Amino acid sequence: RLFSGTLLMYIMIGTESALSLYMYDFFWGLGSQEIMYLSLMYPVGLIAGAGVTRRLHELWDKGPTLILGVSGWFFCQVTPVLLRLGDQMPPNGTELLIGTLLGVRVVQGVLVQQALVSFSSMMADIADEHELDTGLRQEGVFFGVVSFSGKAASGAGSFCAGLALDVIGWPAGASAAGALAVPPETIRALGIAYGPMVAVFALLALFAYRGYDLDRERHAGILEALSERHRQ
Repeated sequence: RLFSGTLLMYIMIGTESALSLYMYDFFWGLGSQEIMYLSLMYPVGLIAGAGVTRRLHELWDKGPTLILGVSGWFFCQVTPVLLRLGDQMPPNGTELLIGTLLGVRVVQGVLVQQALVSFSSMMADIADEHELDTGLRQEGVFFGVVSFSGKAASGAGSFCAGLALDVIGWPAGASAAGALAVPPETIRALGIAYGPMVAVFALLALFAYRGYDLDRERHAGILEALSERHRQ
């Protein structure tokens, strides 16, 4: 379940990454400097989020923390687009819009970090359970498979992004300088593809994660059993 949910997340991230420049240029009307600032805010959020994760793991189990991170990504991905489609976001070209997008990007980075750290920690817990069941310590295999599959799934996300652009009829060779040549309804369809449609993958991932039941108490029992086996 953990692996399936993460594959869906990688597909979602690959799709979002491939469509993001189109969104920045055409949907939000950002310039190159503004795009640079927006790109920098995400890692700032990731760094800030790293300081939150340990405290959250003390308060919650890893599964709920992972779900928080995925849900936060979903919320930050969909909300600005839905607000713009409903004419509730500040107009393009205004400082208020830039500030809002920068703030959302930082929050998204903070929340996503909870999912990233929790997932890696949960994979280590699964390696403990696997060792107890089989007598083999194979976390390298687990993480290697996840890493390879993540790259493959990101490529699948790029394919999904290209397919979405074909479906909405995105004009070939369109550039930011010629943004007015792109019909408004096509730009609106781009926003729907980038926000609600991409976020469907996050909902599917959350459904997969719900079945993960290796909680703190069960893992503590696994560690105790492993310790006793090692002593013997």
